[in-house]
Amino acid sequence: MMVTSLPLMFMIWLTFRVRWQEVQVSWVEAMFLVGALVLFGWGLTTYIRHYRARERVRDGWTAEQVTGLQLNRLMVHGCLVLHDLPADGFNIDHVVVAPRGVYAVETKSFRKPQQAVEGENYRVSFDGRALRFPDFVEAGAPAQAERYAGWLDRALRDAGFDVPVIPALALPGWLIDQAEETWRSAKVKVFSPMGNGASFMAKNIVRIDAAQRSAIAQALALRFPKIEG
Repeated sequence: MMVTSLPLMFMIWLTFRVRWQEVQVSWVEAMFLVGALVLFGWGLTTYIRHYRARERVRDGWTAEQVTGLQLNRLMVHGCLVLHDLPADGFNIDHVVVAPRGVYAVETKSFRKPQQAVEGENYRVSFDGRALRFPDFVEAGAPAQAERYAGWLDRALRDAGFDVPVIPALALPGWLIDQAEETWRSAKVKVFSPMGNGASFMAKNIVRIDAAQRSAIAQALALRFPKIEG
């Protein structure tokens, strides 16, 4: 905005200084004018595209930070939490090594629509396959969470750990509507991390004892790059 404000103000000032009735435009000047307008339109379009991309990145980063802070609270219940686990060409946002299983958690940030019925703009429903927001349907995010959990399951098996790996999808800031049957049977656990939304991971169903949880976390930690001192 600071870059474009000066030339815009100059152009506005110039329009009031020019005596347009005395201006004669030749074809050469017309070509320059058209070229300038094309370049300006291209620059403005590029600026808007990059601005929106930056906003999406910022929203995603904020959502990951919020989710990570909420998941860290599970450590008091015996869970071990890792963030941004390097995989094969991608990162898993969060991994929770819990007594009942290992959760591969993906975080997604979706902006709420402005044109929606009051009280419905923050609600999303999940039918086990797709997320139904007030203004669009999203099936890619649950599928991505399932793929990443599949990779984590294979990686743990290769490391000698035969433990349940559950895909999970965190949607900060959204109220999630899903039937109890969907919650129980869906391959992907869709939840809001706010409040106690992630507490289901720490329920007292012990399938992985403390020693094995520690070993799993240590094995996964080996995937992080070494920091040379």
